Amino acid sequence: MPEIAHIEVETELQRYFAAARLRASDYGTHYVALWDSLEQASSGGKRVRPALVLAAFAGLGGTEMSLAIPVAVSFELLHTAFVIHDDVIDRDLHRRGVANVAGRFTERALAHGAVGTQTGAWATTAAILAGDLALSEAHRALALLPIGAEQRGRLLDLLDRAVFVSAAGELADVTNTASKTPSLSRK
Repeated sequence: MPEIAHIEVETELQRYFAAARLRASDYGTHYVALWDSLEQASSGGKRVRPALVLAAFAGLGGTEMSLAIPVAVSFELLHTAFVIHDDVIDRDLHRRGVANVAGRFTERALAHGAVGTQTGAWATTAAILAGDLALSEAHRALALLPIGAEQRGRLLDLLDRAVFVSAAGELADVTNTASKTPSLSRK
């Protein structure tokens, strides 16, 4: 991804999280902490998905980068949602050696006096909600693009397909792990 496009994707993500944190402040410190955790889950990495979106856009003759940046951000947030939900499914509290959303909320729960199953409830709830919020914004970013209904429909279809196929893959990952002999059949 060209450096300027990379900066624009980062800037747009920062704007999104800053605005969300501001809105979240009306609902208490735990909700602000959730948004901080979501932003941290979205940070870092090589931004491969936005780079692919922007490369496809340019490769297909696109020139209006202001339309492509929200699409790139949408697919980065979709990836973030998948990663967060995958950590919940796998019951992981860390990603790349750092506490993930569930891990940070486990620590937060303990710091606020939670005991026993309460800590797990805080962790799971926060991670599911964070993933859902990222998924919601991925859809919203596409829905609000100033483009024609047909183009918007095609973009939303692509996003829907990504969610649909990824959910099938995640379920297959879990169910194949539980079975003695993994299968690619559609049972």
